[in-house]
Amino acid sequence: FFGHYYDDQSFRGSDPIKGGGDKQKRYTARDVKKLITTFFYKIKEVYDLESPILSEEMKTLLQTTLETLKKRVPAQIHTSVVPRMARAMSMRGPNSAGSSKPGSPVKPSSAARQTLITTPSDRNIQPNNNAKEGYSSGGEEDSPSKRGRGASPTKKSREESERRLIAKYQQFVGKLSLDHHIQDKADNENVGFISILEGLPYISDAVQGDVRYETLIRKLVSHIRENISIVNGQKRLDPRVTTTSAWIIKAFRTMIENKMGMSIFQRDEEGGQEQDDAAAPVVNALNSCGATALCLDLIADGIDEALQMEAVKLGVGLLFKEGGALAVQKFMHNHLCKTQSDLFFKQVRLTLQKLQAWHVWADIIVLEDGEEPAPPPELLIVRFLQLMCEGHFLPNQDIMREQPTNATSYNLLDDFVSYFNALSRLPCRTSTTAAIRLSATILEVIQGPCEGNQAHFALNTELVEALNRINRGKLVNDCVEEEEIELKKTSIDIFQGLLEGQGEKSVVYDRVLSVIHLDIIQMMSKRQTLTESPTGPPSEEQIILQTECVVLLQMLCNYKPSLYDELGISRNIEDIVGSGTAMIEVIWRGDIHRRFFHVPSVCDYLAKASKDNLVEFVDRETSENKLIDFLSRSHNLYREVKHQQLLTEMNLSHIFSRKIQNYATWITFILAICINALFLSNYSHRGDEPEISEQNNLITFYVNLFQTLVSLFTLVLWVVVRSPVLYQSLIEENSHIDSILRTACEPLTVYYTVYFIISILGLVEANHFCALLLFDIVVKNATTRDVLNAIVAPWKQLVMALLLELFVIYIFSFYIFYFFREDNETEWCTTLLGCFRFTLSYGLQAGGGGGGSFIPS
Repeated sequence: FFGHYYDDQSFRGSDPIKGGGDKQKRYTARDVKKLITTFFYKIKEVYDLESPILSEEMKTLLQTTLETLKKRVPAQIHTSVVPRMARAMSMRGPNSAGSSKPGSPVKPSSAARQTLITTPSDRNIQPNNNAKEGYSSGGEEDSPSKRGRGASPTKKSREESERRLIAKYQQFVGKLSLDHHIQDKADNENVGFISILEGLPYISDAVQGDVRYETLIRKLVSHIRENISIVNGQKRLDPRVTTTSAWIIKAFRTMIENKMGMSIFQRDEEGGQEQDDAAAPVVNALNSCGATALCLDLIADGIDEALQMEAVKLGVGLLFKEGGALAVQKFMHNHLCKTQSDLFFKQVRLTLQKLQAWHVWADIIVLEDGEEPAPPPELLIVRFLQLMCEGHFLPNQDIMREQPTNATSYNLLDDFVSYFNALSRLPCRTSTTAAIRLSATILEVIQGPCEGNQAHFALNTELVEALNRINRGKLVNDCVEEEEIELKKTSIDIFQGLLEGQGEKSVVYDRVLSVIHLDIIQMMSKRQTLTESPTGPPSEEQIILQTECVVLLQMLCNYKPSLYDELGISRNIEDIVGSGTAMIEVIWRGDIHRRFFHVPSVCDYLAKASKDNLVEFVDRETSENKLIDFLSRSHNLYREVKHQQLLTEMNLSHIFSRKIQNYATWITFILAICINALFLSNYSHRGDEPEISEQNNLITFYVNLFQTLVSLFTLVLWVVVRSPVLYQSLIEENSHIDSILRTACEPLTVYYTVYFIISILGLVEANHFCALLLFDIVVKNATTRDVLNAIVAPWKQLVMALLLELFVIYIFSFYIFYFFREDNETEWCTTLLGCFRFTLSYGLQAGGGGGGSFIPS
């Protein structure tokens, strides 16, 4: 660097970098010369050691460095650098100077060879101090007086000194490894680098900057990719960049985790849509800059295993997204199809086989109390493959079975089943943990459905047999009930996934029915029997498993109706729905498919009125509008469920619920009918004012008072039960005050407020206000609303019809005014306006129209 770039004649101190912090130091020419001098003497100490550990190339490099540094500051450095050749010549004997030929290698004498590894007396190293630290040779021969007489340490003393040095070094490394603070710093050594990367602007950012985030990411990716080669059917990465590549890949993953606010492992357990949205900008940038393709390229036979694991972790971070990271999945599929990706699939197969071999070798592992399962870390690749197919991404599901663009195709489905089959034969918690993750991946590659994978699993593998073995398993060894239930539930889901979308004549159905153990499925659908003597009420997980078994049995019975009688299952749909399942009918490929599904327990908080309201008011104008409006209303129902759940936790649901509110509105309507029925039967007009008997007036007063109180209760119920739900939907896009005002002005909020006011007016002001309460039928009944909508909805057409009617009447009145004014018995037609009023009034109201007011002629 100093030889090529530093020139003391043109050097000048630079101004501090703006925004660089208070740790910056401005270097002057004097500071730089002092720094060069320090470098010189420090490097010369190493050069003068003439260590046999250093190669000749290294020693020559040290000499060149010293000479370069001295040339830059000759006034500050007065020590000369002995050239390598001159030093070697001085170590030869006095009569050997002329024995060598020009250009021939110089061979030092035995005494000179000893002198080469002897510490010179001018190196300023204190033997006594170093001896305390274990760095001296430790013998009398190594004393300064001995060296002064030209003596040198023996080979034995040098070996002893080296052993003590190595022992000290190992002791030093051991202390470092035990220091958690240092280890934490080492594990997070890329924090500073990552913070610099995260501070770079994106290309789309409207800011000034010489370096952009995407540009640097592409450069780093290119740096790794340039060092990848294929040798003898294996990928090779230059060993000099392997550690650096792992460091860079880890930095990419850490940037995603920083945006998520948690690690990828925590995201798998605790994260969701919020974390995925936060990390989306980084994920999109990495994906567009080639990091996704680099992950796939590094997961290959021949690449360092530690680097492969970092690539898998980064791939998992890139693929995290609720419903599937579609952009990343498409990029992966295109890369695997357009390149020779057989080494990727070969490595995946080798990893699955390695995992299977580990479990078979470890056999049944019984953990101690409090000990957690620790399967091999390579199991993460199973999750990686699952995320590639997340959201039923069909292209990646198919590529797991065959790769038509590769010279060699690897069917990973067979490896899944082989691994799963081995795990099903090892009843222990460690195997259950691995089986849960593997079964989730198997389920993901068939759902959608993926017909090719369905047929292969059912017809060409022993998956169904392995699932039967899982479902018949009992709690043994260190197995945990909750984990076994989760595994059984996933196995039932796999059965459902295999049968999903199959038509009336399906070889998949036939194969499953011929192998599946219906007795154990039926037993689990009636009562959970994981333990020999279950005590207490079933857990929620057990109820879900039981319900899924009912769903599976209904699917099988629907395909083969004779199973209803063979298994003793009711054919009544109401019985099925009452058991915690529901059914829909879907027309697909010209066939009607009945689909049964579990009704979550949270739906118990959903009132029937709310569901009926969704079905009644959803926009059915077009299929697209229907879907969009249905999803929007579904979000509102979910908010209602969560709010009702909160009221239940506060022990208020017995009074404040949508169901109670619905009852209250019907009570107010019935009371309004009763009040007006009393008015109808008892009101009379005997004098100037309408009258009602005092007894009946007292009865109507108390009924009206009760009706007013119930209407107030209805208003309070609406404010407590429904208004918060509406506010939550508005606060997402509006300010706090705006959301409150919109909630207060919501039509039904205004309606129940006006209803209460009219009830008070009917109680204290006049009875005729009570008649207005009968309009409540419009809110309660859809048919009456349709009557009003028949006028309100086509208001434009009705206005135009009225305008046409006025024009026609005006034309008639004009001709009557001109030609038939004298035949009119009334005095209206003295003016055109009067004639128009006559035609409009008599023409619409008179029984015979306006013609009855003319003189016959």
